[in-house]
Amino acid sequence: MSGVIDSDQHLFEPRDLWVRYIDPARRADALAIVDDELGHAR
Repeated sequence: MSGVIDSDQHLFEPRDLWVRYIDPARRADALAIVDDELGHAR
């Protein structure tokens, strides 16, 4: 038996991708990636 594993994680998209392209009326709902106190992206 064989199979295909698809792992499309989008690791290289800019942090502001969602804020930049979302409808301005929905901007407060957009996903935001920010650094925590240790510098880890959250």
